[in-house]
Amino acid sequence: MKKCKYCGKEIHENSSFCPYCMQNQIEKQSETIYEKSSKKWLYIVLIIVTGIIAVIAVLYFVLNGENKKSDISTESTEATSTTSTEPILTTVTASITDIEQTTTTTETTVSTTELVITATSTETTTVSVTETMSQEISFELGDYITEGKSSSQVMGYGGYEDIGGTILTIEDITDNTLNFSIVVYSESGYASDTLSARDITAEIVGNTAEFQFDDMLSGKGTGKLTFENGKIHIETWGDTSNPTSINLNEYLT
Repeated sequence: MKKCKYCGKEIHENSSFCPYCMQNQIEKQSETIYEKSSKKWLYIVLIIVTGIIAVIAVLYFVLNGENKKSDISTESTEATSTTSTEPILTTVTASITDIEQTTTTTETTVSTTELVITATSTETTTVSVTETMSQEISFELGDYITEGKSSSQVMGYGGYEDIGGTILTIEDITDNTLNFSIVVYSESGYASDTLSARDITAEIVGNTAEFQFDDMLSGKGTGKLTFENGKIHIETWGDTSNPTSINLNEYLT
């Protein structure tokens, strides 16, 4: 025996119809089975949808995480590149020894060495020009006297024993000429033995000045002045016709 699904009366086990409430038992069971089956498929669909959503969410987070890692890696690489570049540039400016570790810095070392060579060459040229200019303007106005003597000693004043000598007086200097006079005092101390040549013009070439002159006795001669280490080296010699008696080879200071 079983009970009716609607009125609860007992009916036959195989009865498909309730004689009390007139309700069809089989139809109701089919509906119940259908409702249970529908709920089962609904649960399955919900599980599948949930699974799909979960998979999508996992993929999203995974891909997003990889993108962030890629960005971080790129930033890290850029930071590393910047960090590694700045010290190299600083090292190149500071010292040649500190940058001899890589091929790139070795090339920089060669370039720096070439610059140093150029600078050295320029410095050498500058020194040469300075020396030349110094030599060109080394002659100055005034008296130049036989080395180791005073003007009084050369002219025989003051009781000196070793008297006599030469006094060269530079009277005018232009860009390329020198005007001067020469007086040679005798060791005898007598004025009559004194020889002189005046109003001599010499052409300046570097640290030398060459000239020709006539002495007070109409003797003719040729000579050269050379400025050496703050001194004037004078050399004179007589010409073949009517040579001068002023023959000098000494230093004047």
